[in-house]
Amino acid sequence: MDLKIPDYLKNSPRLEKLNWLQQQCVEQAVSKVKSTVCIATGCGKSFVSFKFLYSLLDSRDITEKDEIWYLAETNTRERTLHEESNKFNEIYGEHPMEDLNIKFMCYQAKPVGEPKVIVADEIHLCLTKEYSKAFDNPHNYCLGLSATIPYSLPVDSTDESDNPETKGELLGRIAPVCVNYPLDQAISDGILSPFETVVIDHLMDSKTKNLVEGGAKKTWMSTEQQYYDYRMKCMRNPGLNRFYKANKIREASKLLWNLPSKRDPALGLMKQLEGKTIIFSNELNMLQMLLPDNQIVAGGKGPLVSKINTKGKKVNSRQTKSVAENNAIIDSFNKGDIQFIGSAKKLKQGITLEGVENCIIMSYYKEFYHVLQSLGRVVRFVPGKVATLYIFRTLNSFEEKWFSQINLQKDSKGKVIKEYDLNIKEVIYSKNLIL
Repeated sequence: MDLKIPDYLKNSPRLEKLNWLQQQCVEQAVSKVKSTVCIATGCGKSFVSFKFLYSLLDSRDITEKDEIWYLAETNTRERTLHEESNKFNEIYGEHPMEDLNIKFMCYQAKPVGEPKVIVADEIHLCLTKEYSKAFDNPHNYCLGLSATIPYSLPVDSTDESDNPETKGELLGRIAPVCVNYPLDQAISDGILSPFETVVIDHLMDSKTKNLVEGGAKKTWMSTEQQYYDYRMKCMRNPGLNRFYKANKIREASKLLWNLPSKRDPALGLMKQLEGKTIIFSNELNMLQMLLPDNQIVAGGKGPLVSKINTKGKKVNSRQTKSVAENNAIIDSFNKGDIQFIGSAKKLKQGITLEGVENCIIMSYYKEFYHVLQSLGRVVRFVPGKVATLYIFRTLNSFEEKWFSQINLQKDSKGKVIKEYDLNIKEVIYSKNLIL
C-alpha cells in the first residue's frame, strides 16, 4: 500500500499529518499480523512501533507482561529508543518502555525464546542467513521497520547458484511490506525538508607516487592512477583466476574509498560550510584524514592506530570505540559543540542527529539505499531548511558507474521500480575547492 497525505490534510500542521500517517501504518500492520512498514527516515518509525504495541494491548491481543523483543543492529539504538519513549510520553501520556515488557536485543546476539511480539528495527539489516534466525523463534506478531530495503541484493553474498535468494524474497517470508511511504513523497507532503545535491567530480592523482606496490621481495611506488589502472588491467586478463581478480577489485575499491587526493578538496569544502555537517565514507581511513578522533563515530572498542591527521602529522586514532565514547561524540554534535561528525556506517540509521544541514559523501556503493540512508540524516524537518548533499564522484573509475545507479530502487528480480530525483544543483571540480 503506497501512502500519501490526503488533500484535506495538505494545509494542516505537520504533526497532524504525521499522526495520520502513523495511524495508517498501524492499522495495516495490525491487520497483516506479520508485516513491514517501509517509511522514510524522520516520519516516526519508533512511534509507529509504540502505537502498534498499544493497539495490540487495547485489543487484548497482548498483556503488559507479554514478552516483546525489540531487535536492532547496535546497542546505541537502545538509548534513542528510551529517548523516543520519553517523547511519546510527553505527547500521549503513555511510556512504552516502562509500561510494556520490552526487551532490547541486537541481531548479532541471535536471541532464543518465545516472545509474543517481535519489533525489528531496520529490518533490512537482519536479512542475512544468520541474523534472520531470530524470526525462527515462535511469535504471534511481527512488525518490521525500515526506510530502505535492498530488495535485489542476495541474502548470502557467497551464493553462486543461478537464482540466489534475495533479501526481498526473504523479507516476503518473514514480514512482507504492507506500507510504503518513500522519502520523495514525504518531502512533497511537507513531512521532511527538501534537499539539493552538489556533485564534486574528482580525478585521481597521476603525478605523485605515494602508494606502495609489490611484496616482501620487491616494492615500488605508484600514483593513484597507476595503482587503479593496474587492477583494472588484471580484471580484463582472461588468464587470471577469479579469486585473484576478486582481490584486485577489492584493492581498487579500497583505493577509491580512501583516495589521499580527496583530502585537500574535502578540507577546502569543509572550510566553506557553516551549518552542522555529517561526513560519510565507506571506511574510517578517509575520515581520519579529515577529522580529529573526537568527531568520528566508530564500532565497538578497539586498539589505537597511527594515522595522518588534517595537518599531515601522525596521531593516535581509534578504528573502533565503545558505546559511551560514541554517545559522547553524538551528544557534543547535537549540542552544537562540534560542527562536523563522521562515520563509515554507524550514523546512517537508528540515531537522532539534530539540526544537520549538510552531508558529504566521500565514497559509496552502487545500491540506492546507502545514499538514501545518508539523506535521511539531513532532511529531518526544520521550517525553511533546504539541506545540501555533497557527493564526490571519481572520474575514469567504476565509481562513475556506481553513481549512475545510486538513485535506482530495484525489486527482488533486479528490475528498476523507482528512480529517485537527486535534485542536482550543480557539478563542480574538486581542484576548485583546494584553498
